[in-house]
Amino acid sequence: MVRSLNSSISTMRAINAFKGASRVASSQLSKLSSGSRIPNAKEDVASLSISKGISLEISALKSARNNLLQASSMLQMADSALGDVSDILTRMEALATIARNGTNSPTELMSLDLEYQQLIGAMDSIVDGTEFNGRSLLGEQPEFRMGVIDADVDSDDGFAGYSLEPNFPMHQAGDFFEISYDSATRNMTLHHERTDRYQTVSVPTGLVGGDIENVRFEELGVTIKLSSDFNAGVDIDPTVQNSDIAIATNAITGTSFVPSDLPSLVLHVSAEDSPLFTTGSGVQNAGDLETFVGGNNALIQNNALLQPDVVASGVFGRDAFDFDGSEFFAVNDNSSINASTHAQKTIAMSFRSGGDVASRQVIWEEGATVNGMNVYIDAGQLYFGVYRSNGANGTWLSTPINPSTDYTMSATYDNATNSTSLYLNGAQVALGAGIGAPLPSHTGNIGVGRTNDTTVYHDGASGADTDYFTGRLAEIIYYDDAIGSADHAELATYMSTFSFTEVLFNSEEIDIQAAGGADVVDRIALDIPKMAEQVFGMQGTNILSDSAANAAHEAIRNMMDEVNAARADMGSLMNRFAFAEGVVSISLENQSQAESVLSDADIAKEMTSFMSQSLLLETASEMILKGRESGQYVLSLLDNSLGQ
Repeated sequence: MVRSLNSSISTMRAINAFKGASRVASSQLSKLSSGSRIPNAKEDVASLSISKGISLEISALKSARNNLLQASSMLQMADSALGDVSDILTRMEALATIARNGTNSPTELMSLDLEYQQLIGAMDSIVDGTEFNGRSLLGEQPEFRMGVIDADVDSDDGFAGYSLEPNFPMHQAGDFFEISYDSATRNMTLHHERTDRYQTVSVPTGLVGGDIENVRFEELGVTIKLSSDFNAGVDIDPTVQNSDIAIATNAITGTSFVPSDLPSLVLHVSAEDSPLFTTGSGVQNAGDLETFVGGNNALIQNNALLQPDVVASGVFGRDAFDFDGSEFFAVNDNSSINASTHAQKTIAMSFRSGGDVASRQVIWEEGATVNGMNVYIDAGQLYFGVYRSNGANGTWLSTPINPSTDYTMSATYDNATNSTSLYLNGAQVALGAGIGAPLPSHTGNIGVGRTNDTTVYHDGASGADTDYFTGRLAEIIYYDDAIGSADHAELATYMSTFSFTEVLFNSEEIDIQAAGGADVVDRIALDIPKMAEQVFGMQGTNILSDSAANAAHEAIRNMMDEVNAARADMGSLMNRFAFAEGVVSISLENQSQAESVLSDADIAKEMTSFMSQSLLLETASEMILKGRESGQYVLSLLDNSLGQ
């Protein structure tokens, strides 16, 4: 064995062995103290990466399980409240049954109705007061509602409904969304017309009977519900189809006003369902003209090239006839309108003025010069006129209007009071004298969009087949009666309000995140039933008479049906949440086990190894000391040599 002063190989080896044992012991000490097999990345890079990915999934699953439990609790609270409402309705039905007994005196009926009304108040309190985390479950309606205003995207076409994301900053009452669909790519596009923003999403395949698929336009805050009636093989082209949906405020109101609520309605022309033009001049009878609900009266136009087009959302969000300054149509003369003597008349319409309001433009004309009534624009004014005997006896009322503006107009002629009145946007703007006698009968077809025969104007001039309208006309409503100011206001509100054909109003959709992913399948749509409108309807009932009790009985049964349907839906969802929570729990258990295998330290193994390394450390320490003794031996050799 070589003895040297500069190098002590045995000591270096002992030191290296000490360092190696120290590193291993330090690693094992970290594992023992932390309980983790991978206390830092250098221990096992691959396992650390997999483990952290699993840990992320475990965290999401724990949150998803809590979400499901929270959703179940929320539904249980709503169901409990609806159970109370059901009990109240049961008592109300008992009271209504007692009230229908003919032996009751008026005093007894009043006592029964007192409890009945108190129960309605209690029901209202339950609906308004049922909250979860500060959120009203049954009473509060979303700020806005959404519905279809155009006929080509209704339930028959597979559009089961529409909903808005609550408090979405983009939404305003009066907004419109235009739907288009490309069958080749199965892409549906939603266009927010006010902001000119678009979003395109893919429509899923395989919808079968009873299925409802949520198509979410998250950038626009809109969900469209498609049913199995949706034909994925047919395009939706807004240039040739009516495909607008609109937003309105979600106020609870009573029964909606419709034109037929007023007496003597004889003509109702609307562009909402597109016009039905009839070529030729066949005479219509009164039944042809009295179309109260949907559809259109037959509109006469011999030249198809001069028929006005229909534009979606043309006036106050409604479809409208669009007159380009060379188009018009006519309505045949009829005893209900002009071919007989009339002492009272009311005409109403909604229109948009064109860019030019200076030139003379006829919107409505009847009279054939001799006796008639007209509505026209001239020199920045809207005129309503009634005249007889070639204009010798006549009266014209007027009010200023602006170009390119939506208006409702209504006017009444009443011989009983010898007066005429003109209303603009529901407010009276002019009141004048009548013509001193009933309006005599006159023949000649009625012109819409220009004079069809001849008419007389406020300045005494007359015009024939001239003076074309250059704006839009959404609706014409005509009565053989004189109506009051409140009715004029009702007509204006009706004509300036969206005509929704389908609205998701009685529920609020909440998405429950039921898994860790971001896919649609990881969410469960929860519809919370809204009962405020139903309670509002019950507030108008009483049991003070036999007929009232019968009506109350019908209302109670209808509301009970809705309550039962809502509870059935919630019960199904609670079962679904329970199953989903079980699936999440099993997945959480399996993921946790997988993560434990990768990351948890085997304490017994690591302890045994640590004890082994501790012995190696002690041995190495002893060997380092022995190495020092070897150096002392060299020095002693030198000392002995020098001593000789």
